[in-house]
Amino acid sequence: MRFYIFFALFSTIMAAAINCSAQGFDVLAEIDGNKDLSSLSEVCPSELVKSESLQFFNKTKFCSTNHETCLILCTQGSSDHCFGLANHFNRNDVDEHYTRKLYSKSCHLGLASACTNAAAGIRKTDGKEAVKCTTETFKRTCGVKDPWGCTMYAFALVDGEGVEKNNELALQALKGSCRFGDSDRACSEAKLLIEEISKADSGQKEK
Repeated sequence: MRFYIFFALFSTIMAAAINCSAQGFDVLAEIDGNKDLSSLSEVCPSELVKSESLQFFNKTKFCSTNHETCLILCTQGSSDHCFGLANHFNRNDVDEHYTRKLYSKSCHLGLASACTNAAAGIRKTDGKEAVKCTTETFKRTCGVKDPWGCTMYAFALVDGEGVEKNNELALQALKGSCRFGDSDRACSEAKLLIEEISKADSGQKEK
């Protein structure tokens, strides 16, 4: 009887270990031990934004099953593989501590969307303490035509996060949110915000 109990417990543990490996947890220690990734994650992403963004090739699906390869290619200079592995972690609720390092590396390599995502993670974990950093990052990534950067910058302008409230500037920023079409969530969120701004402005005029 004890054998069967032990076997069942062992099988459960092995299944959990395989599941962790499948999610990419096998490379977390390597990420933590990488000094380059750690140092970049300590810098506000706004300081890493390049004057032009690299073209993006989505490697998230590949990185979901090739964690070690993606990490190696990331550290060797592939912004897409850094971004893909970070996205995989995001989808599996891995701690922001790890995704921030990977997004920051991708950002440093020249992918504006990674800078936006790094700032979004900081906004989520650090809250009001980091609004100047995150809003400045969104402003800069919007400036190099990242749709989510534009949408996030507009939200900051409407809410007054790290910047004075300015609906007019928000509407200007939202013009860059639909670069990839209406089906992109950055665009759909932008359209909802435009409606919100329009209603707020109409309400003020009626007063």
